[in-house]
Amino acid sequence: MANFKLPVTSDSADQKFSSEMAGETFVFRVKYNTRASKWHLSISDENESPIFSGATLALGVNYLELYTDERLPDGILYVFNFESPFVEPTRENLGSDVFLVFDDLQD
Repeated sequence: MANFKLPVTSDSADQKFSSEMAGETFVFRVKYNTRASKWHLSISDENESPIFSGATLALGVNYLELYTDERLPDGILYVFNFESPFVEPTRENLGSDVFLVFDDLQD
């Protein structure tokens, strides 16, 4: 499958959506913390049982490597800025320049 962008956007400071990773459905919640000026990520399984919550979205982090949970798929889940590779996610650039990307590392 290679990789794909998850449907994040800066239109809403609190967003929730379902998406598949490696054939399994997960529920994603992405919230913007105004005080910290940071986006935070939470992932639950398809039954909305939490896997992890409140991880700060930042460049260079593999979120699937940070947490040990057998429900998480093999692969990498990371934030990437397609316009300016060294600019972190902001309230304005999420979903336009910066995306949450999943790669199953399969050819």
